[in-house]
Parts: sequence; structure tokens; C-alpha cells
Amino acid sequence: MDVGLLLFSYGGMLALFTVLGGHIGFDKIDLAVVAATFGLFYAQYFALFTIFGGSTPGMMLRGLRVVTFEGGIPASRQMAWRSFGYLISAGTCFLGFVWALWDDDQLCWQDRISRTYLTPMEQITPD
Repeated sequence: MDVGLLLFSYGGMLALFTVLGGHIGFDKIDLAVVAATFGLFYAQYFALFTIFGGSTPGMMLRGLRVVTFEGGIPASRQMAWRSFGYLISAGTCFLGFVWALWDDDQLCWQDRISRTYLTPMEQITPD
């Protein structure tokens, strides 16, 4: 979900850039700029939603939340480390996300770095 939202919003930013007179070619410099701006867009997306919102829109749509290894609500510092972990996981050709396939606890690098993990939200039932 997050990948789709991220690509959609980045595509919108590129469309706005071209409508306002910008030009994106297929030479090395333009492709490097597109890659660098996408990296910054990726970093901002995960950092802002994770640190300030506690979860990304994709996590919210899937009914997931982030908790500490002890089961509590993560501190802002842990969420900042989680955001940093997203960058490390993606910056290594997404190996940090694939790592969950081999991990005994099925945790990704950002989970290990921040000592947090994703879990389904509890269903709130009326009393």
C-alpha cells in the first residue's frame, strides 16, 4: 500500500514539475536527479508519517500499528530509529525488508534497529 501511495504522490510531483515548465530527459544527469529526489521523497514519507503519526497510511489501511518489543507504545526516539531503519533497509536494494524471510522472528532490519515491530490493531469493542 505504501509503495503505491509513494509512487502515486511522487508521480504527481513530477507531473507538477513538468507542467510548471521543467523537463526530465533520459540522460545520466536527469536520471540521477530523479533517483536522488525519489530517495528524498521516500525518506520524508516514512520519516514524517512514522515519527509524527506513529504509522504510515499503508499501515493504517491494513490495520497495523507499531509497538515496542515489550508491547508498549514506542517513544519518538524509537520511531526516529525506525525511520532510519527504513532508509537502511531500502538503501541496500531492499535487503532489509527481504531479511524477514530468514529471520527467526520474521523481523526486518528497521524492527531490529528500533526494537519495535508491526502488529494488528486490537478490535475496540463497546462495553
